[in-house]
Amino acid sequence: MVYYLAGKFAQFLAVKTGEDKEAIEHGLKIQLNFILVFLILICVGIFTNRLIDIAISALSLILIRKFTGGRHFKSSDICILFTTVVIVTIQYISDFIVPSQIQIINLIAIFLILLFCPFGSIFEIKDRQVIRKKIICISIVLINMILVSSSIVTVAFFVQGLDLITFKRTNQI
Repeated sequence: MVYYLAGKFAQFLAVKTGEDKEAIEHGLKIQLNFILVFLILICVGIFTNRLIDIAISALSLILIRKFTGGRHFKSSDICILFTTVVIVTIQYISDFIVPSQIQIINLIAIFLILLFCPFGSIFEIKDRQVIRKKIICISIVLINMILVSSSIVTVAFFVQGLDLITFKRTNQI
């Protein structure tokens, strides 16, 4: 669906502007993914009366993923479905987290970030950019751990930590 919409609109824009259709289509796919996930989450949030919880879940996941990276699906439609399900599920899982577990789960998230952040750089600590990303991510988790103690944010960070796990080794010389 996203590819179809992006392709048709990119073709129209390419004819009108004279720009490269593939470049326009790529940008449109990214924007449509975000817009569709956002609209679906708003609808689910309103329907379930948990719009604020879903917003916190989405913003937490987006924030930490910005610095950690992660897997991407080949299909935009699967990406939209999976992202929506994960974000909605995070806030329901957080209902079962008791305050004493928040710190433990945050520590596990920090451990996963130390090992696997950014995505695809398993045990790579030589590059300054990798170290910087690790420090930023750990700082974000620590802010939640020390100041906020939100179970929704904790679960979002933990889920993103799990997404980072990969056993594919990078070539290191």
